[in-house]
Amino acid sequence: MSETPETPAPSPVTENPEPTPVVVETTPVTTRVEMSAPTTGQVQEEAQQVGQAFVSILSDLPDYIGGFFNQYQKLLKTLGLIVLALLSLRLLQATLDVFNSLPLLGGLFEVVGIGYSAWFVYRYLLTSSSRQELAAQIKSVKEQVAGGNSPES
Repeated sequence: MSETPETPAPSPVTENPEPTPVVVETTPVTTRVEMSAPTTGQVQEEAQQVGQAFVSILSDLPDYIGGFFNQYQKLLKTLGLIVLALLSLRLLQATLDVFNSLPLLGGLFEVVGIGYSAWFVYRYLLTSSSRQELAAQIKSVKEQVAGGNSPES
């Protein structure tokens, strides 16, 4: 009989071999920085330079501030008036809160307000002639505030 040669069996293949650890030896590096203490003369010189720079800035400060105010004068006035108006309203509110917290004054203010409103209606709004008189007074005040050439509305 004829003999067939035998084929060798395939060798096993490893898909992910484990990595071999690598050991690296390092030696620490030390850096030495030597600092010498500043001398008294160096400290005084630096202090004098800082002082001169400070004096220079302070001497130019009025010019900087004056230029700033000249450039933004209208804006600053407007902002100042707005802040002043808000502070005035806050002060008025605080004053009225104090008066309103007193036991009899809160009710007294309400009675006075109702009485004045009733008098105003009786004096200016009840009849046609008094309404015309009120319109003339309002027109006069408008002309005084806005000037003589105010547009008619």
